[in-house]
Amino acid sequence: MRKISRHNEFIPNAVQQYIGKLRTALGHNFPDDPIPPVAAKIASPYSPTDPPVFFGHYWLKDEAPSRLASNVACLDYSVANRGKLCAYRRDGEQELSDENFLWVERG
Repeated sequence: MRKISRHNEFIPNAVQQYIGKLRTALGHNFPDDPIPPVAAKIASPYSPTDPPVFFGHYWLKDEAPSRLASNVACLDYSVANRGKLCAYRRDGEQELSDENFLWVERG
């Protein structure tokens, strides 16, 4: 088990609350230590005007895949642990849409 967590700069402040939910869902008990002020000053959140970003390796467990912000989406929904094999059908849009997620359940 990891002893530290990795927070990605592309996750907007509004989504930071989701990290706690994610850690709990994964069974990880990371400390809720605040980010040091010096780190907060040099870190810049991923802006809604930045290009859409897709990432994985988080094993989300939601009923249906959905975006985490207008231009941020996780595509890892635990297919290796009887979850969903997930994809996003993108047609060049800047703002992602929950309706463009596609998935199949692993039975």
